[in-house]
Amino acid sequence: TADAIIECRGVLPLVASGGLRSGIDAAKCITLGADIAGFAYPFIKAVEEGNGVELAQTITKQMKTCAFLTGSKNLSDLKKAKMRII
Repeated sequence: TADAIIECRGVLPLVASGGLRSGIDAAKCITLGADIAGFAYPFIKAVEEGNGVELAQTITKQMKTCAFLTGSKNLSDLKKAKMRII
């Protein structure tokens, strides 16, 4: 997913999906240039187990933590945050 985002960013509105499992994954995708992050499989599993709301809250907290740690006030700032690729 990361390589695809880097190759396609700036061309169209970009949706990152496929293999994302956490808010940290979503924050990385936004920082790499995605406009939206999608979580199909984790939500299907969470809803089956009755934990859909809890998963959404966890992902939100994780993304807010990533924003805080990068000094980003919102998703627009997170999109501009510097990312170190190792």
